[in-house]
Amino acid sequence: MLGESIERTSDQPCGDPKLASCSAAVSSRIDRAECPLCGSDERRILYDQLRDWMYGVPGSWCAYRCTSCSVVYLDPILADGSQGYPPDYVQHQASSIPDVQGAGLASPKRWLRTASWIDLGYPVSRPCSRFAMRLLGRAVSLVPPLAVRARLGLLCVPRHKPGGRMLEIGCGNGFFLAAMTALGWSVEGLETDPAAAAQARLLCPQALIYEDQTAMRERCYAYDVVWLNHVLEHVPDPVSFMRAITGWLRPGGHVYIVVPNADSLNRRLFGQYCSQLEPPRHVV
Repeated sequence: MLGESIERTSDQPCGDPKLASCSAAVSSRIDRAECPLCGSDERRILYDQLRDWMYGVPGSWCAYRCTSCSVVYLDPILADGSQGYPPDYVQHQASSIPDVQGAGLASPKRWLRTASWIDLGYPVSRPCSRFAMRLLGRAVSLVPPLAVRARLGLLCVPRHKPGGRMLEIGCGNGFFLAAMTALGWSVEGLETDPAAAAQARLLCPQALIYEDQTAMRERCYAYDVVWLNHVLEHVPDPVSFMRAITGWLRPGGHVYIVVPNADSLNRRLFGQYCSQLEPPRHVV
């Protein structure tokens, strides 16, 4: 296990005694003196007065950068992580059905969306020859911001696999599950937040949604793709978490992971106000 967890109460200071300003404003927190990725205890303070500017969860937070592997992590973290997700959290809100075919878009934008899917091998209807659409899709893929917009705002999408089975971990309100269902995937989701899981079931009723990782023990070698879109940064022990995931993949399967970049231009420009930090939810 990476680091020993020690429960703390609101009158205890955070990792370094001199940083008493990080005192908790919630019931309890957990100290972790070691990096959750590599286990090193060598680190430096990145920010010591982080606040939740997005949802207003009370308290201030300390972010450290590991000097061994450069990962950024919070110390301490909430003992009860669910306290960091208020009722107005984005994944608690209902999502509209994904417009996979671009029916609501003007012709040029609809063609870009169709071409993007065809470039990934999906058998969607097309306005002109498949060859022309593939060329357009390949051109779109060379311009990442354009590709993201064409693909429903998704940073990456797996290639088409006939009869493929997919698990999305942290499926939130079900938007990605619904999109992949429309593209032909057989999908399941793991979402430990009951409010988000309820929204996912409403949007994608054909998907099986798990709310507890222990329920996944019988899903060994069950999936061609395991998808984690902005999930790992919410996980206190990402190493153990990833070890469990590998047992769910079929031979030759793929894991797709999207995480914030602590060295992004956004973070360097806006510092502690950068949306990618998002304490107390982003713990790594």
